[in-house]
Amino acid sequence: MHQIKSLHILCIVGLFLSQVVDAMQQCVINIPGQFVEFSTTDDVNVAANEITLIEDQSVYLRNGFEISSSLGFLSGDSAVQNQSNNSLSSIQNASFAGSNIFINFTTGTFEPKSNLQEFLEGIALIKDKNLFISFNKFLRNEQSEINFYNTNITSCAQSSEGWNISAENIYINEKTKRGSIRNLNLELFDKTIFKLPYLPFPATTERLSGFLMPDISFSNDGLDFYIPIFLVTSESSDVTFSPRRINDRGSGVEINFRSRKEDMLNTFDLIYFSGDKKYSSNNDERWAFKLEQSFVISNLHIKFNWSDLSDSLLLSDIPTNLDSFSNRRNYTLPQKVFIGIPLFGGRLSVENENYISLNPFEIIEFKKAPKIQYEYFRSIGNSQLSIDFKSEKFSKPDILLQLFARDRLSQNIKSFGRRDILDLKIASYLYAGPHKFILNNQVILKNYDVENNVSQNNAFMRSYFAFERGFFSKTKTYKHNLGIEFGLGFANYQDQSSDPIFDLNSSIVSLLGDHNNEILGYDRIIDERFLKLGIKSSYKRNDLRNINKLFYKKRFSNSKVLEQLMGPLPDNQDFLMIKNKTRYKNTNFYISGLYDNNLNKFINYDAKLNYDRSQFRFFISKKFTRNIINLDINEFNYLEIGSEIFINASLNLMFGLREDLFGNQKIENFLGLGYENCCFAFRIIANDDRLVNLTKNNQFINMRDLNYANWEKMISLENKSRISFEFEFKGLTNKKNKISKLFNEYLKNF
Repeated sequence: MHQIKSLHILCIVGLFLSQVVDAMQQCVINIPGQFVEFSTTDDVNVAANEITLIEDQSVYLRNGFEISSSLGFLSGDSAVQNQSNNSLSSIQNASFAGSNIFINFTTGTFEPKSNLQEFLEGIALIKDKNLFISFNKFLRNEQSEINFYNTNITSCAQSSEGWNISAENIYINEKTKRGSIRNLNLELFDKTIFKLPYLPFPATTERLSGFLMPDISFSNDGLDFYIPIFLVTSESSDVTFSPRRINDRGSGVEINFRSRKEDMLNTFDLIYFSGDKKYSSNNDERWAFKLEQSFVISNLHIKFNWSDLSDSLLLSDIPTNLDSFSNRRNYTLPQKVFIGIPLFGGRLSVENENYISLNPFEIIEFKKAPKIQYEYFRSIGNSQLSIDFKSEKFSKPDILLQLFARDRLSQNIKSFGRRDILDLKIASYLYAGPHKFILNNQVILKNYDVENNVSQNNAFMRSYFAFERGFFSKTKTYKHNLGIEFGLGFANYQDQSSDPIFDLNSSIVSLLGDHNNEILGYDRIIDERFLKLGIKSSYKRNDLRNINKLFYKKRFSNSKVLEQLMGPLPDNQDFLMIKNKTRYKNTNFYISGLYDNNLNKFINYDAKLNYDRSQFRFFISKKFTRNIINLDINEFNYLEIGSEIFINASLNLMFGLREDLFGNQKIENFLGLGYENCCFAFRIIANDDRLVNLTKNNQFINMRDLNYANWEKMISLENKSRISFEFEFKGLTNKKNKISKLFNEYLKNF
C-alpha cells in the first residue's frame, strides 16, 4: 500500500467529533464526557490499495483506504483528498473508530476552509454508554450551525424491545451554545410514551440557562411531575426553578438558589404550593423555606441559618428533592443569626438560636438568645492558651430536657434565665525524645440569673497530668506504631443541686467515657479524682489496616454530683474503653464500647461490619446503651442488617431490617428486586417504616408530666408502608440512587 505523510485529514474528523459530542453533552441524551480529543499532531498516516492523481491537486483513494493517528482510525471504500485545501470528499462506505466512539456512514464530506462537514445515512456507537445514535443526515455549515435530521437514539439492540428517542431535527448553534429538538418522541416497547413538539437545551458543558431533565414519579398521591429550569444569574450564582404538579394535591414550585464567594456557599431553598386538596378543603397555601447565608463586610462576619414553614406536617406530606429539607429524622428547623468581629486577637460574637417544632401535636421550642461570646486562642512555645466567655439567655427550655429530664428535677429547678460562663484553659507540652509530658489546667467560673436571683459562687478547677511514650517500627512489608499513656486527673466539687439546667450535652450518653467531664453541659460539672492508663496502636501491612485504642479509667472516690443525680454509686468505680477499626480487602469492621468493671457488663457499645464485593454486599450494625438513669431511659438497643445479592448479570435482590431490640419494635423492613440489561434498568422495593415508640416496654422509667400521647400521634402519622420504584433508560438517564440510600449507615443518629 502507498503511504502519504503529514496530512491533517484525521484532525478535521477529530475536531468534528469533539464538537458534536461536546454539543450533545447537555441535550436530552445526557452523555457525559468528551469522546475524541482534538489534536494538531502531524503524525497522520494515510494508506490505500490504489492511489490515483487527478486534476486540481487531488488524490483519489480507491479500493479501500485507511487513515490513522492518535485520534483514531478512519477507513472506507474510497475518498478524494484535495491537497490545495486539505479537504476530503466523496467518502464512500466509511467508518471511524475513536477512543470512545465508533461511527459508520454511507457518504461524507469535509471542507475545512468553508467549515462544511456532512455525513449521510450514519450510525454511531458511544462505547461507555452503549448508546446508538442513527441519522439520515448530519450537516455542519459555514455559520457553525449543526443539524441532525431524522435521528434515533437508543441503547437497545432491538429498540422495539426497549426504549427509543426519535426526533425530526436536532439543531445546535456552536456560537450561541444553544440548541433545540423538534418533534421529539419517547417510545417504550414500541409504544409512544410522550411527545414534545419543541424542546430547547444548552449545548455546552459550561453553565448556561435552560431546561434540565424532567422528574416523574408515582406515589399514593398520584403522578408527581416537575420540569427543572436552570438559570445562570451571574458567574458565581444560579437558580433552579421547578414548576411541579402532584395529581391528588395540586400545583406548586420548588426553588433552589446558590451563590459562591470565595469559600462560602450561600443557598436559599423554597417549596410552595398554592393549595393542597388533601390537606385542607379551603385550599390553603403551604410553604417552607430555608436560608443559609454567610458573608463578610470589612471584618464583620455575618451568618444566617433561618427556616420557617406554613404548617408542621408539610415536610411529611410532600417529599422534596431539596437537600435542606430531606432529613425527616429531624423534628425541628433552625432559626439562627450569627454576627462576629475580630477583637483584641480573638473574636466577639452575638448569636440568636431558636428551633421550631415539626410535631403539630406537641409544640416544643428551644430558644437561646441573645448569646454573647468572646473567644481567644494563642500558642506560646509549647503551651496553648484559650479563653472562652459566653453570656446566654434561655427563654425556652431545651427539647431533650423537656422530653427526658423534666420529671427528674425538683420543681424549684428552673430551665430559663441567664447563664454566664468563663472557661480558661492552659495546655503545656514537653518533649524529651520519644517521651511526651502533658499538663492541662482548666478554670471554669459560672453565674446564673434566674428571676433576678443571682448565683455567683460556682468556681471549678480541673487538672490533668499525663506521660506518653511512643514506639515505631517499619520494614518493607509493614508499619507499626505503638503508644502508651499514664495520666492523673482532678476536678473539685461544688454543690450544683439548686442550679438551673438550661441545656443538655450530647456526651451524656457516654458520660463516663474517655474525655467527658460534663454531664449536663456546664450546668452539672462532675467532681472526680482518677487514674487513666491507655494504649494506642496502628498497624499497616499489604491490604490490612488496623487501629486500636484501649483506655482504663479508675475513680479514687465517688462523684457527689453523679450521686445527686443517679443515686448511690459503687465505691472506686473503674471503666474500660475499647476502640478498634480494621480494614482487610473488601471487609471493614469497627467496634467501640465502655465496660463497667463494677457491673461486669458493657454500658454501651457500637459495632459495625461491612463486606462489599461486585456480586455481594452485606452490612450489620448494632448500637447499645443501658441504664441512662439521668435521662430516665432503661436501654437503647438497635440492630440493622442489610444485603444485596447479584443473582446473575441482570437480576439482583436486596433486603434489610432495622429493629429496636429492647422495645421489640420494627423500625423499618425493606425488600427489593432489580433487573438490568443493556437497554434499561428497573428496581422495585417495598418498605415499612415504624418510628420508635419510646413509651413501650417501659423504655422510659418515669413518664409523669409528659404528654406522650401527642408523640404517639406523630409516630402513628409518620408510620407508612410504601412501594417505590426507579426506572432508568441506559445511556439516557442517570440513576436516582434513592433506593441505594437504604444502604447508607442509618443508625448513626440514634
